Amino acid sequence: MNNDHCYLCKNAKIEAIYRLGDRIIYRCPHDDLFFSVDKKIKKNLYDLTYYDASPYGQCLPLNDYYFEQKLVEIKSVTRETKPTILDVGCGWGNFLQVLQKNQISYLGIDSSSEAIKICKINKLNSQKIDLLELSQKNRQQFSAITLFQVIEHLKNPVEYLKATKKLLKKDGVLLITTPNNQSPLRYLSGSHWSIYQTPSHYFFYSATTLKQIFAAAGFKNVKIKVDRFRFFSFSYIWQKLFKKNYLFL
Repeated sequence: MNNDHCYLCKNAKIEAIYRLGDRIIYRCPHDDLFFSVDKKIKKNLYDLTYYDASPYGQCLPLNDYYFEQKLVEIKSVTRETKPTILDVGCGWGNFLQVLQKNQISYLGIDSSSEAIKICKINKLNSQKIDLLELSQKNRQQFSAITLFQVIEHLKNPVEYLKATKKLLKKDGVLLITTPNNQSPLRYLSGSHWSIYQTPSHYFFYSATTLKQIFAAAGFKNVKIKVDRFRFFSFSYIWQKLFKKNYLFL
């Protein structure tokens, strides 16, 4: 990720949209990609404080249904009743728990030691490893790969998408969720939108820029739709409100 030009089209005529302390949100007028640049070197963004509160917590039963439906979609697209699934950026392991309950063969990976500790406590099959490293060691073994709210955290999304292609079986499916930079709340919230305020978010995608990112990585059959609603736990929302004046999705 380069700070002086657009990641997608390499256009150097980028526009500063918001200044949030040491961070600047830019927009490329050519392809409408929004991205953030931080003037300071960041500390570890995924330390213990990041995992203080689960996004779902007491709302987990409601969100179990969300992840159950994702599994149904994967089975339908792959036409496999027992697909093998790689969950990238598995975090607290919420999707992994659903997969384990349904006796699905899976692996969860995360670059955060704290995330993997939580998964290990819950006896989930997880590993601290970066996706790029995993793709160098393995080839075509997963029916599906999932990235729930992960791609906006990646500085080099095209490289990571290419890595998923190496790990997917022929006709495998890549399922990604990410905040919508064209959502009504984004326009209403402006610079106060929680997605802009989160330091670990580097890119902010619309349907158009998502398609461009996928095309750059070599994907051809891409479908984009509005995601199902998820319920966040009170403790998670309170933590975010206490730290910043956030507005959520």
